[in-house]
Amino acid sequence: MRQLFGEHGRMAAAAVIAGLFAVILLYPEGILKLLGGFSVTSGVTDTSETREILQKLSKKGSPKLAVENKVLEIGDSILLQDMVTEASHGTSPDLQEQVRYYLEDGTEVNGSYEISGDKPGVIRIRFVLIGEDYMETWKSGYIQVQSRKADPQITALIEEWEMGEEGEDVRARLYKKEDETLFLSLEGKGRVKSLNQDTVPWKEMRETIEACRIEKGIEIKRMDGWFYQCRSLKEIPWMPETAESFRYTFKGCGQLRAAGIPGGAKDIEGMYEDCGNLELTGPIPSGVRNCRNTFKNCGKLKGSVELLGCPAQYEGCFLQAATNVGDFCLQLVADREDKAAAAEAMYKEAVNDNSSCRIFVRKI
Repeated sequence: MRQLFGEHGRMAAAAVIAGLFAVILLYPEGILKLLGGFSVTSGVTDTSETREILQKLSKKGSPKLAVENKVLEIGDSILLQDMVTEASHGTSPDLQEQVRYYLEDGTEVNGSYEISGDKPGVIRIRFVLIGEDYMETWKSGYIQVQSRKADPQITALIEEWEMGEEGEDVRARLYKKEDETLFLSLEGKGRVKSLNQDTVPWKEMRETIEACRIEKGIEIKRMDGWFYQCRSLKEIPWMPETAESFRYTFKGCGQLRAAGIPGGAKDIEGMYEDCGNLELTGPIPSGVRNCRNTFKNCGKLKGSVELLGCPAQYEGCFLQAATNVGDFCLQLVADREDKAAAAEAMYKEAVNDNSSCRIFVRKI
């Protein structure tokens, strides 16, 4: 009985204290008048100071904190401080630095903490603002993560890497799709740092990547070995015209059936070497200076290739190419003798290497 009374007593005391505080906030003038009627003899309490504090509290009210809920697509990210739209109190219009952030598990983090959407779902955040005179208020918010509109089949973000030069916002993201295949996406804008087959961040997972996309606005100078031995890759991505070097970019990509070479290319040595299922390709651009081994061992290559320029280095360009199909036409698009000589040399080298390869030159 004593324990029960004690619990009820504590609850009643708490209620009384809360009620007194509410009365002070709602009727400060009356309280001040009441306080003014008492005479202070001890010298410890100053009625004017108390009156001033109460007046300040009545004017300030509670701290103001407003947050905006966010919707992210898989792969996108946001800083928690970007969710806060207002944090003020009294004479302090900007108290964003005083906001505290708590994750769902209660972990406290700072405003620069980045939330990334790695799979669909809802992420809840608690925001607490400590205002003037240690007054406190809080809000709850959430971040909803949904599938990407452009790629609704994407279900999860597996890995993410910084790809841009210093100060550039370019990222490579590896996604999982509904069919459990992996999709590599280069996203953002700006210049990409120099990478090759040994330094690309996805090299440990290269054999499981089935598709790739490079967004417009990304500037690439060299793509040497980027997709080297990506044995599951089924199509080549769009490649920017700013790229000049493609040495061994798709070497060993055995699932590719169609190829292409960007117009700004200058060095395409081994670009499609050992692509055993490659059947079709676009023209060899006029700016290409080195096409050694470009289509070496592409046994199913057929149709025709336009030679738009005159490569200075072309040894092995079509070695062991078109060995399984029959006719293959290397078209010469111009009437310059040096280009004709280069095409003839490519033809003779291929025929001498494998007599079943029926490549011939046609001037147009």
